[in-house]
Amino acid sequence: MRVKYILFDMGGVLFTNGTKDIAEFISIAYRIPVESVEARMKTFAPGLRLGKINLKSYWSLTFPDIKIDADKISGKWLGSYRIQTGLMEAAKRLSSTHAIGIQSTNFKERFEYPDAKYGLTNLFKHIFLSHNIGEMKPSKGFYEEIINSLGCPAGEILIVDDKEVNVESALSLGMQGFLLRNPEGIKELEADIRA
Repeated sequence: MRVKYILFDMGGVLFTNGTKDIAEFISIAYRIPVESVEARMKTFAPGLRLGKINLKSYWSLTFPDIKIDADKISGKWLGSYRIQTGLMEAAKRLSSTHAIGIQSTNFKERFEYPDAKYGLTNLFKHIFLSHNIGEMKPSKGFYEEIINSLGCPAGEILIVDDKEVNVESALSLGMQGFLLRNPEGIKELEADIRA
């Protein structure tokens, strides 16, 4: 696999799925079935992820019938990302031979918090976030913006994601894709890149 750029997703690839963790926390804290919490969170997620509403508004819209502690829940959500074992180390190794970056549908604060904690922008030089692009994955517009911004042939860009629909969308535009099903898959990715 010959590529110039490797762009990693955040939640589910570089980090654990913090949204799932916060949904479980809210379910327990407010005695709401987790499925209901997840459904409510998805309803207003696009507005948050595209930068059209802020976190406080998001929680008010998501739980209008519950007196939710928005600051506490936001703090827990922002802090819920845990680094996937081996992924950051692999990204560091790959950065010696490739330009690496992040492509994510994260909202502004959800990127800024781990960036401040882990120094993401020190390692990942190309950052593509839905709130800056105005599109969310898996829309073709999201990936077209990446191709246009990098100014190279689509085939020189590798998208690493944990969602098949996102990888398929990138592939449909001529980009390369790697579906990372679990953290152990990074060994396969590194082997493919070296081949």
